[in-house]
Amino acid sequence: MTKDRYIYLKLGIILLLQMLILEIFKRYPKIFVLKLVIILSICFIIFAIGFLINHHLAFIGYLLALITVLFFRTEIDKNYSNIDYFNSWINNLFSNKTIFINVFGNLVLYIPFIYYLNLFGNKNSKKYVFINIVIVFGFIIIGEYVQYLLKVGVFDLVDIVINTLGVLIYVLIYEVILWMRKIKIKVKKKIII
Repeated sequence: MTKDRYIYLKLGIILLLQMLILEIFKRYPKIFVLKLVIILSICFIIFAIGFLINHHLAFIGYLLALITVLFFRTEIDKNYSNIDYFNSWINNLFSNKTIFINVFGNLVLYIPFIYYLNLFGNKNSKKYVFINIVIVFGFIIIGEYVQYLLKVGVFDLVDIVINTLGVLIYVLIYEVILWMRKIKIKVKKKIII
């Protein structure tokens, strides 16, 4: 892929993320008040600039946005942690647009977290990938628990399952891509010999 196409791909990803964020703001106006929208917009700008020029800056923008979304929303007084609640989400996933957006948002919420952990570490070590999964899972659990304690969110089993599923899907795709690259390298070596 040429450098120009790579930039266009990054810009496309940023545009898709911005559209998703705007849709979430529109769907949840009681949670995302104006002050929060402004803070998240600044975080997104930091992330977008970092995504284009510096991964460390992008990670900082992402972490600031993640912390803002998790801990600085308006108060919520319900605690959803029973199996009936989970089943109702599964049953209404494709018939209710709000549930679909929430599920999709929770699915991709922690993917950048593990992406950047893998990017800054030893990508080839299976042990390191496992440690990153444990770190992200721990952050998910702690995040849900702190939301519950601060009454700015709920300890939600659905969120935990979906966040973890998103991370595992990313890891699976990441491992398949690494495996395919290894096969491609082996094939090239055989052709050269």
